[in-house]
Amino acid sequence: MQPPHLLLFLPLLLPGMWADPEAEPQVLQYLLTGLFADMTSAEVSAMAVLGDVPIFALDPANWSVHFHWPWVSQAAAEGDTKKLMSQSQIALRNVVRYVHDKVQQTEMDYPLVVQIRAGCELYPNTSSWGFLRVREGGKDLVAFEVDEECWEMQQPSQLAEQVSRDLNRKTSIKVLLEHLLSFICQSQIRTLNKYGRATLERQELPVATV
Repeated sequence: MQPPHLLLFLPLLLPGMWADPEAEPQVLQYLLTGLFADMTSAEVSAMAVLGDVPIFALDPANWSVHFHWPWVSQAAAEGDTKKLMSQSQIALRNVVRYVHDKVQQTEMDYPLVVQIRAGCELYPNTSSWGFLRVREGGKDLVAFEVDEECWEMQQPSQLAEQVSRDLNRKTSIKVLLEHLLSFICQSQIRTLNKYGRATLERQELPVATV
């Protein structure tokens, strides 16, 4: 069963997702939505897609990962994917804690919705571009500029200024994000192509339900 709230991911998806993977860059995206009803609760839904193909989904009940295809499990067994998934759960807990802390500091009102879109584009010439954007209440808040290893405001607000300032102080996290969104993300795309090429290169449009 797919986790709820996946419709909230639709505004974050890139255009041109049906393009030929040989002619256009392949885009691996990690999409996360956090619903914060009050200061004691947080419901997190997440999924990953490569182009238009779903890769895995995160169960919001217990944060377990459900692979959409048998070959994704094979791909996950290669490299440090399992280690990264374990570290991702720690990162999610830190995100939830940070949001609650920021709400208290800024006296924001519950409920609120936080969306994160991260990943990379891998071009046929082997060049790539990583990205990470954070939205709050349906509006862009901050974005991580991979090449400069810095967070930039996406709106002229006190919240965006505070969040970008907080995150820019965390040098080790910025270095880690640059590595993940550049080298690790590229490697994951190549590994997924290795095991799932028949699915990823199909010509017909997929049929999906939300």
